[in-house]
Amino acid sequence: MYDTEEFNELADKLARNLKTPQDVSAMTKMLAKVAMERILEIEMEEHLGE
Repeated sequence: MYDTEEFNELADKLARNLKTPQDVSAMTKMLAKVAMERILEIEMEEHLGE
């Protein structure tokens, strides 16, 4: 889990490029996709014992 400072720095970097509600929506979808892919990768690694 991110500590608060690290999370805030990441949020600031991401927010710099957000200009419209559509940008926010696209970023939210992208973050969810990336997070889910990473969760599934970790689950598979644990399942396979890697």
